[in-house]
Amino acid sequence: MKSLFGIDKSKLDILQSNVLIAIIQRLENKLYSMDGKINTLQEKCNGLQLIVNSQNVTIQSLHQSSSSITDQHNAILKVVDNLSLTIDHLNNKLPTCFSNQQSQLVSSTSTPETYPLPNEDTLIKVLPLQNNHPSTIKLPPSAVPITITGSSIIRDLLPGIMNYNDKLCNIKIRTKGGALINHISNLVKTNRIDKQFTDSEHVIISTGSVDIKHITPESAIQNIRSLIRTFKEKLPDASLALCTLPYQYDPSLKPSLQQQLNKDIEDFNTKLVALDKEDQVQIIAIKFTQEHIDTRDGIHLNGLGTKLLSSSIDNYLSKCI
Repeated sequence: MKSLFGIDKSKLDILQSNVLIAIIQRLENKLYSMDGKINTLQEKCNGLQLIVNSQNVTIQSLHQSSSSITDQHNAILKVVDNLSLTIDHLNNKLPTCFSNQQSQLVSSTSTPETYPLPNEDTLIKVLPLQNNHPSTIKLPPSAVPITITGSSIIRDLLPGIMNYNDKLCNIKIRTKGGALINHISNLVKTNRIDKQFTDSEHVIISTGSVDIKHITPESAIQNIRSLIRTFKEKLPDASLALCTLPYQYDPSLKPSLQQQLNKDIEDFNTKLVALDKEDQVQIIAIKFTQEHIDTRDGIHLNGLGTKLLSSSIDNYLSKCI
């Protein structure tokens, strides 16, 4: 019977001590060799552990940075809210004048040919009247209160007194720049869109342009459903209309990302239109194209886009009032 290294066990007793010592040394060398390999493996494991720990630190750092950015974003939104309330307060102190003729909600960037400004003679005649008799220029109590709010897509719309089907309407524009859908929902819930927001008989909201960059169309629609529920609880007797979103052409995005973003916007708009029947909410479907987008940032509407938004809202209000 053979043992280690091919030596018969029966002959071990006759081997000289120096042979036994040599065998033991060979065994010892083998063990040392195995031990060295184990140590090498242990060192590699330790190295991998260091890499994993480093990655965990990086991930934790990213989470902390994300939380910090979120906190900063919320702080900015809070500042925007406070500024909006201040502007509302100042607007309420200004005298209001109106015309019985219907005019479109127009952008300050509209062309003079389409929307001419008053001439100097008109200004000279009108301004003294406002300065001398500000208390006589009041909004009639029968005017229908309407609020248009949402992200900066609506920023160039102008407020004013409109006439729809022989009914005067007091239209307020409340832009909440950078606001997410859930932020708009929270403003509705806490009555911070406008201090007279709950008096509105008709509300038009354009929101989702910011969300669609960060979440899926499905998630954005779920947030829209939540907004609708919040609105119905807060203003059960008011009508709500939501606007479809314009495409975006952000020059900082890669073409592949840009294509995916607009695909998501199209998907969102399709699902939004479907809510018309499902959630008893009105949808203002607007056929925006690239020519309606400001080429400087590829996100906001240009004068042509604001005119399309304005006319679409006009058409909606003409039918529902």
